[in-house]
Amino acid sequence: MAISKKSSLIKLALASIIFVFPKFVLGQQSGPNLGTNPFGDKYRNEQLSALKMVDVMEAVTFRPVKRTNDVKLFQSALLQLPNEAYEQTSRDTWYLCSYKHEENYRIYNIFYKPVSKDIYTEKCKCLVGLMLLDGTVIQPK
Repeated sequence: MAISKKSSLIKLALASIIFVFPKFVLGQQSGPNLGTNPFGDKYRNEQLSALKMVDVMEAVTFRPVKRTNDVKLFQSALLQLPNEAYEQTSRDTWYLCSYKHEENYRIYNIFYKPVSKDIYTEKCKCLVGLMLLDGTVIQPK
């Protein structure tokens, strides 16, 4: 019973990150104030999914640190989020991986088990998505 209540609270917290904060609309992402995107289209077309994020969690031994310390509970919540949550997270992570790559790489290595720059660059959208959902980085405005 306690696990079910705890799981519901984590799902609610993760969903609120996606839907309550101001949305970052694609039209705003391509505005003139962003400057040059050093990664071009590398992160634009990669779509996130629950299974992809859980696979990356396991590959880099990601352990959430802010919303919960329970890896299985966090994974369970990820697997239950609606597709719309992943669509929004894909848009947010495109910006964060393209324009805030180095900053978020450093934040990742401060809070989580450090990864190499190559691994981070390869798995950036999933890693930043996990940080968004864990609450260690915030959605772009």
